[in-house]
Amino acid sequence: RLADEAGYAKKLKSAGLSCVFLQFDSLSDKVYKVLRGKPLMMKKLKAIKNCAKAGLGVVLVPVIAPGVNDGEIGALINFAEKNMPQVRGVHFQPISYFGRCIEMTDKRITIPYMLRQIDAQTGGRYKKSDFAGGGATVPLTGFGNVLVEGVKQAVDEKGLLGVLTGGLIGAAAGITAAILFGLLAALLFRPKEK
Repeated sequence: RLADEAGYAKKLKSAGLSCVFLQFDSLSDKVYKVLRGKPLMMKKLKAIKNCAKAGLGVVLVPVIAPGVNDGEIGALINFAEKNMPQVRGVHFQPISYFGRCIEMTDKRITIPYMLRQIDAQTGGRYKKSDFAGGGATVPLTGFGNVLVEGVKQAVDEKGLLGVLTGGLIGAAAGITAAILFGLLAALLFRPKEK
């Protein structure tokens, strides 16, 4: 639709979007024929051009399939870099074998494999060590991490006594904030008895 409908990118921008995610599996129609059943390269380039005209950023989202386009990872990154600032990044999606996609091979694309390929195919410009996990946590594990880090820091500063005090000191701000916000919520939104 971004390629075919005149003014669609501008409508999205006017509606408040600053960026769209665009399925972009390859720089070759051969890959699109395998993964999507038809050549789409010109349509993808037109969509990016229309988004650029509208001031709408694009994140490329290639589905990576073993033996199909896993050799193009570096080329996709290079394409994104050459088309900055309208292309803002690449969000690689290793293929998932369900729904309309039947399993083509028993080889899976894993995150460590992707990181090795990014390193190799960019000539080391982007190394495995440049990447980190998403950082998503649940409060319980986040709180546990605060306790552990507090103990480590206190042991470094105070020795064995830090084992007893570090967790409490490290978590004091979080505990205090939770109590204060809980009190504030109770005062602002007084529960009513039924």
